[in-house]
Amino acid sequence: MRKLAILFLLSILTSLLNAQWVQTSEPRDGIANGGGTGGTVNCFAVRGTNLFVGAHYGVFRSTDNGSSWTGAYVGLPWQEVIAFAVSGTNIFAGTNGAGVYLSISDGTSWSAVNTGLSGSFVTSLVVDGGNLFAGTSDGGVCISADNGLSWTPVNNGLTSTTVTSLAVSGPNLFAGTISGIFRSTNNGTNWTQVNNGLTDGEITCLGVSGTNIFAGTAGVAIGGGGIFLSTNSGSTWTQVNPGMTLRSIAAFAVSGAKVFAGTYGDGVFLTTDNGASWSTVNTGLTNTIEYRRVKSLAVSGTNLFASFEVEGSVWLRPLSEFPMPQTWYVNVVNGIDSYDGLSPTVTSPASGPKQTIKNAILAASDGDMIIIDYGNGIWYNESVVIYRKLTFGVSNNNGTGTPVIDIMGIANTVTFTSPLRLVEGIALSSGSVTGAGNLMLDDNATVSYVGTQLDGAMVYAGRINLVSAVLVSGTTIPSLIWPAVPSTLVTNFQVGNGPGIVTNLPGSRTVNGNVTITTGTLSTSASNFALTLNGGFTNS
Repeated sequence: MRKLAILFLLSILTSLLNAQWVQTSEPRDGIANGGGTGGTVNCFAVRGTNLFVGAHYGVFRSTDNGSSWTGAYVGLPWQEVIAFAVSGTNIFAGTNGAGVYLSISDGTSWSAVNTGLSGSFVTSLVVDGGNLFAGTSDGGVCISADNGLSWTPVNNGLTSTTVTSLAVSGPNLFAGTISGIFRSTNNGTNWTQVNNGLTDGEITCLGVSGTNIFAGTAGVAIGGGGIFLSTNSGSTWTQVNPGMTLRSIAAFAVSGAKVFAGTYGDGVFLTTDNGASWSTVNTGLTNTIEYRRVKSLAVSGTNLFASFEVEGSVWLRPLSEFPMPQTWYVNVVNGIDSYDGLSPTVTSPASGPKQTIKNAILAASDGDMIIIDYGNGIWYNESVVIYRKLTFGVSNNNGTGTPVIDIMGIANTVTFTSPLRLVEGIALSSGSVTGAGNLMLDDNATVSYVGTQLDGAMVYAGRINLVSAVLVSGTTIPSLIWPAVPSTLVTNFQVGNGPGIVTNLPGSRTVNGNVTITTGTLSTSASNFALTLNGGFTNS
């Protein structure tokens, strides 16, 4: 047995070196379930160096990050454990039908603490100061001021008593229910519904990062669901789903500015910018639907843990593998660099190996910012492929030159925060562009969109090739502006519902030049649409 544990530990260490998720050993021992598995892992708890899992068949404890497990369920009933809370040396376990249990011995033994508890199906537990709160699916919220020895229901104003999640942020207590979110400012004595901005009222989980509150939903509402953020104590909520490929959210875990979201079908996502963008962090996970249905997430020490809808499935990944975004500096002066494009710090002007935009992209990680210096006006031509979620900005530290990007094949979201001029063109094969109003295309540039999304206005000076494109999320097409040039050639004009069909265009569109449409027609369903041509129009 010892040899197997050593081999398993070596397996974990090897996987950690490869920067990916690694599966821990299975929570089980020789007694539970006739010597079998503890079953599906529903929740985690951390106390010191002890990691606890609440499973279908009780509680298990690990002192070595999951390399080995010990049953910790003496005194527990045979109902699954679905919620934990830790307060000092006290560990509370919420069960699926038998109320709340308390251990003062790191899980060595448990005792029931249910006096006055209004519900037996405990979905969430949270500690706030000297108070312990229990959220239930059959009795609303209860409070205990004596470590669970006695409970008092606190449901005044809580119109939905099917509680799925509890969270504390400052003086506020939040309850997520199947009918939205409720807030209490007086320890549950009174509740107020705070659903302003929510488009899906079936709340599955809540997470707190500083003063920001995240709410996950079941994703059942058409066009709604996913993740919502409140920065004002729940008074209003904003949908924050950029990058999310699934809107059924199961769990949150927070480590500083890193917020992890577990989905019910597409694994784990990470944001480092409060939900402005999300990216998948599933490397190493078994690529089957069962291993992408997250049950719970937790941070323990320097590791992130996740459980999935597979019996005994617990995985870990070091938090160090999720670095915070960095800023990379690059100068496009021909042959001379003021900044080191492979360093996140600004250095003094110096000669050296030519650092290019491509080098900066290769050095960057998802979410990083690349600052481009205009240099001395000498264009350095390069063809780059952007395959990460990046943000581009412009430095004003040196010169007024223009960077040149030949082609960008974008497989993820790219954001432009400052005006950038692309001389050769831009090609989007997938993904999307935000901050598009900061892009200018030269008169010889070619623009090609294939099934992509573009957010905001773009300034065009050249040929536009729109093929089965969606220019913005939704039905409203952003402003398309063609500056005065000898000729504007619009080829294969296809937007929205098919070839040559432009729908729901409010206001007007101005083209300062000649327009030639080689395929299809230009039409609109908007009654107030006007097309102004400051040049000729040809439909070939």
